[in-house]
Amino acid sequence: LPRGSMDLRENGKMKRNAPPSSTVLQHSMHACGPKGWNRMKAQSSVGIGGAADALREYAGAGARILLGALLVWMGVSQLTSAQEWAQFIPFVDHSSVAALACVAAASQALAISGLLLAAGIGSRLWSAAAAALFLLMLLGIALTHGPGQIGIRDLALAGLCLAVFSAPSETLTIQL
Repeated sequence: LPRGSMDLRENGKMKRNAPPSSTVLQHSMHACGPKGWNRMKAQSSVGIGGAADALREYAGAGARILLGALLVWMGVSQLTSAQEWAQFIPFVDHSSVAALACVAAASQALAISGLLLAAGIGSRLWSAAAAALFLLMLLGIALTHGPGQIGIRDLALAGLCLAVFSAPSETLTIQL
């Protein structure tokens, strides 16, 4: 083939007078044909595309596991320092048994839902339960102290739990 006589196909027609730098590409395309060219393009992007596909497949599971670990950590933290967290319970004396019981119940609910969420057992159910618990805690915090750092944290965590709840079923889960 004479140099520059054929180039990439545009809308099924051959384009003439290509610049000399495209000669190697021209001959490769001519040898492979249109189907071979598509196969060559697909093979060249396997490394990046394969990693992106794996990331896309396991991103939901990774987010769910990390959120579950965070919920477990928060539950254990609240359980081991219940007196500090009792100040956020509205309408009761902060040193009362009722306030400590509320903190203990909330911390156990967080830890259990975090474990089950991280394990992938009923992730939609437990993420919805954790979101409801965070919104309830946010209400208590807003009533006692007004919006602040912990209120913003609970709002963000409720949003994350709702995102896990609304996500399509992903890998590594057992739905109830």
